[in-house]
Amino acid sequence: MIEFTNEFLNERYDKYNEKYFNGKVPKVKLEWNNRFTSTVGRCCYDWEMKPYRIEISSKYVRMYPKEFKDIMIHEMIHVLYPEKKHIKFKEVAKQLNEEFEELDVSIYSKQYYWRYKYKCSSCENSFTKARKIPKDHICGHCEGDLQIILDNEKQD
Repeated sequence: MIEFTNEFLNERYDKYNEKYFNGKVPKVKLEWNNRFTSTVGRCCYDWEMKPYRIEISSKYVRMYPKEFKDIMIHEMIHVLYPEKKHIKFKEVAKQLNEEFEELDVSIYSKQYYWRYKYKCSSCENSFTKARKIPKDHICGHCEGDLQIILDNEKQD
C-alpha cells in the first residue's frame, strides 16, 4: 500500500536503489507533488545539470498506484544519468525491463493523467481536459450543455 509521506518515498528510493541499481544512484530530495496535471514525475536539476530533487504526482499515483515503482525508477535513471538527449536513459530503461520482469519503465506514463472529464447533456459526447473549462463553454458537436463527470482536483 502506498503512503503519501516523504518517509515512504525515501524508503522506496533506498530499496529500489539497492535492488535495481546496486546502490549507485545518489541521494536526492524526494517529494510528493499534488499540483501536477500533465506530468507524473519530474527530476529537477541545478544550472550545472546536477539532479537535486524528484517530485512525483500524488494525484496520478492515487489513480494508478501500480505504476508507482516504474515512475520512481524512471526518475532515478534521470538522477543517475542527467542528459538532455536521454540516450543512456533509454538504454538503461530497456536493460532494467529485460532483467526484471516486474518492471515496465517507459519514457512516458502508460496512462495520461486528465484532471477533468466532461459529458454533453444532449448528445452524450465526452472528452477530457487537464484544465477546467469556462462554465459558458458548450459542446462542439451539438452546442449542448457540458457537465463535469470526473473532477480529480477534488481528490486531494
